[in-house]
Amino acid sequence: MEALASRLGLAKGTVYLYFRDKSDLLGAVADRATDRFLTRLRTDARSGKLPEARLSAMVRTCVQFVREQRFLLRMLLDAPPEVRERVRASGLKARALFREVLEAGIGSGRFRRHDSEVLSLCAFAMTRGHLFYEGRRPAEAIAGEIESLLLTSLLTRRRRGRS
Repeated sequence: MEALASRLGLAKGTVYLYFRDKSDLLGAVADRATDRFLTRLRTDARSGKLPEARLSAMVRTCVQFVREQRFLLRMLLDAPPEVRERVRASGLKARALFREVLEAGIGSGRFRRHDSEVLSLCAFAMTRGHLFYEGRRPAEAIAGEIESLLLTSLLTRRRRGRS
């Protein structure tokens, strides 16, 4: 906290007017990042486009978020339990948005029937799995591969040729 205050040109006590401790500060940073992420994801999920287009946009948003916030996400792995719980709650909201789109696709007949809870878990996990990827493939290429895997398994045969 002292280093942060110094860097900001503030007295150490001033930082404590806003944050109780390091955990509180980390939680606030995590909340801000996950709120922005969920806003972007919600916009993708509720865009009114076809389910496959919404799913593709959501995959790209998730992959981009992991790339943009890689350092923060890695730090959160060792965060205090109360901070990790806040991040977990955001993850559950994101999975619910994936489920919403997957159920729309299944309900419209555009996606094959599968368990939407398992599908949403898989889709969300796939988009977060590259957190520790150290290869040279850009985020767009990774997102494209994930989209391809998901849509190939989801789209009904009659839709594959037309998507």
